Amino acid sequence: MANQDQAGEQELPVIIIGAGVSGLLLAQHLRSNNIPFRIFERDTDLTTRGVGWGLTLHWSLPALRFLLPEDLVARLPEAYVDRAAVARGEASAFPFFDLSTGELKGASPRAPESLRIRVTRERLRRLVATDVDIQVRFCLGFPFSPLRSWGKGFQKYEERQDSVVVTFENGSTVAGRALVANTPTDTNVPRPVVLDAPGNTDGSTDKYSCQICISWPDRAGFLGKLEPTDYPGTNAGKIELIRSFAEGWAEPFRSLVLGIPADTDVKHLDLSDYPPQKGLRSEGRVVLMGDAFHAMAMYRGEGANHAILDVLDFAEKVSPKMNTDFAGFRIALDAYEDAVVTRARPGVLASRRACLDAHDWPRISPTSPLLSKREMKLQFDEE
Repeated sequence: MANQDQAGEQELPVIIIGAGVSGLLLAQHLRSNNIPFRIFERDTDLTTRGVGWGLTLHWSLPALRFLLPEDLVARLPEAYVDRAAVARGEASAFPFFDLSTGELKGASPRAPESLRIRVTRERLRRLVATDVDIQVRFCLGFPFSPLRSWGKGFQKYEERQDSVVVTFENGSTVAGRALVANTPTDTNVPRPVVLDAPGNTDGSTDKYSCQICISWPDRAGFLGKLEPTDYPGTNAGKIELIRSFAEGWAEPFRSLVLGIPADTDVKHLDLSDYPPQKGLRSEGRVVLMGDAFHAMAMYRGEGANHAILDVLDFAEKVSPKMNTDFAGFRIALDAYEDAVVTRARPGVLASRRACLDAHDWPRISPTSPLLSKREMKLQFDEE
């Protein structure tokens, strides 16, 4: 009887919630290793949320290339932000300007395509979704997750002796050997303009489509104002505020922002993060991954890199133990969580400090996390 139960358990799929970068990459890994899985996504297609942020992939590139099938690795240029620039051999860098003078204050070291690439989130998701059957469902809000503000529609998941059973919004259920939650923290995701560069597609023009993100410190005295600068309630008010900021900027930045069309739809983005606690443990057969595990501000450009490494840690520590008994499987999940917390917690805290430094001019220096080297295993003193 024990052997029959174990055989039945081995046939159950890994349930993946969320078809983001980490969820899709995990699906590709499981597919390549003939491990059954089912992946569920709340959106109806890959374009529902718009193109999203441009992503910088650097120290995670070896992991990405290892986890993807060779044919998809060869197609990575399809996801690049500026394919023509890469084809010309131009190495990427991130300059930091004083907008009041136009002076270049700092920049990250230039890196070739082999060490750093820039991709759009939508194109990367579309590529990594190749041959993956994504099923649209709603399964939101995990009770043990520190970030579950978008829990609308959640029914439940239930731990059983040899499986975990997920109940979806429509009442349907699915049983699996493990549940991996990759869900982002908020459904109100901004849909910025589609980023594009000349030469990316056959229909490209000679113009660049770009994303402009403007933020400011929520404190009295900013720009000489006695009271903190509130976020405008109307779209016209948002554009007016942005233009007021740009009035004191140097060219070409000033004209770039002052020329924003009056009908531009300006999105509001609330930043939040979560540094996973040391020793964090999930329950039973359920674990977190990616943004669900360690949401971070984007000021070091490392969120996607950590999500990719999450998948590698899962592949190395959990996948080989899929067919062991529950005790052995849970030990593997614990090892995965320890590895992710050790790596990602300093990354979240460094990204938080980089965000704060970006709004406090005297703190911006080569030693600030805003400009310092991007590292997988970062040494960052907690404040």
